[in-house]
Amino acid sequence: MNLISPKEGIYGMRGLTDEQVKSSRERYGDNNLVQQKRRSFTKEFLSNFGDPIIKILLIALAVNIIIRLGSFEWYETIGIAVAILVSTFVSTISEYGSESAFEKLQEEARKTKCRVKRSGQLVEIGVGEVVVGDYVQLQAGDRIPADGVILGGELYVDQSPLNGESREAYKAPQEGGKRKHCDTTDFNDQNSLFRGCIISSGEAIMEVQKVGEGTLYGKLARDIQEAPRESPLKLRLGKLAQTISKLGYIGAALVAVFDLFQSIVLANSFELAAIQQFVHSPKLITECIFHAVTLAISIIVVAIPEGLPLMITVVLSSNMNRMLKDNVLVRKLVGIETSGSLNILFSDKTGTITKGKLKVDSFFSGTGTSYDNFHKLKNKRLGDLLSISCVYNTGASVSRKNGKSVAIG
Repeated sequence: MNLISPKEGIYGMRGLTDEQVKSSRERYGDNNLVQQKRRSFTKEFLSNFGDPIIKILLIALAVNIIIRLGSFEWYETIGIAVAILVSTFVSTISEYGSESAFEKLQEEARKTKCRVKRSGQLVEIGVGEVVVGDYVQLQAGDRIPADGVILGGELYVDQSPLNGESREAYKAPQEGGKRKHCDTTDFNDQNSLFRGCIISSGEAIMEVQKVGEGTLYGKLARDIQEAPRESPLKLRLGKLAQTISKLGYIGAALVAVFDLFQSIVLANSFELAAIQQFVHSPKLITECIFHAVTLAISIIVVAIPEGLPLMITVVLSSNMNRMLKDNVLVRKLVGIETSGSLNILFSDKTGTITKGKLKVDSFFSGTGTSYDNFHKLKNKRLGDLLSISCVYNTGASVSRKNGKSVAIG
């Protein structure tokens, strides 16, 4: 089955020349995945003014400014303006910072290297520089850079990044030395290798046949690109804004009607002649209507909870920072609330909810005593023997990061 020795085979291949690399890139494209263009900070800031509650606050602010013209009582107007600006600014800062962190992670992923044969030389290049026709040398721990077929060697591959299955898949060349085209999405196909999967063990040579968005990984990445959609929180805030508007308008209309009734009817003691004289006086009736309208608008403004958007933004930003401490990067503020609104979550278990890996739970000594913690070992010699056994049976090393011990490997 091992038709081409991985080490001897890769050195016996010439690989693509510079001209062939250029031609392949022009014909099939490069191996980079198309990323969504991020909006600038200014556009992100302005887009946050589209929040339903913020829209109502903006209307209230405009009305308040008109009412307060010529007046020194600007406290409420300033309060609304500050609430709007702080809420949108905090929201923008949080989301923009998370997007920047996400882009840095993607940038680090693009810096991953792989070994390919070019013009008779084995060279190390970035994953994004791989083209169709390249011969790639794969070893344990490598992440497959593109879709293709295995030409020599044998591999056990972790395909969980694509199919969620923790069981390793066996990969080997096609019988008879025939070369096939990687046009399948069957993860059980022994000859095909898929981008994003990780080599668990073995060594092999692969021929790249699909790159970039042509790979299965690329198609999945394109399909899950963020599309604008209303979050559950925004939908509920929209309904709340409509309710506030309706109740505010109804209350304002009733207040205006009662104020007119009081000024025109009650103030004139229900006397018909006095009422007619009042109504036929342009100055009096204009002042009366203006007072009623001003009072109605004040009712609408008072009904709006200007502190609500700020409170929601602060709470969501705080949750975002807490999640970041647990190594969970939330790109959008509403992401946490949206996930909390799920009623049913369909998910595979192994490799998704669980790690799909064995973990040491307890240790039994020769006398049959069980220990679930290394520090509970009272026999120093037994502890030393266990430590030495662990050291010589792993390729990992221990390093210090942020004052904590971290395993590398």
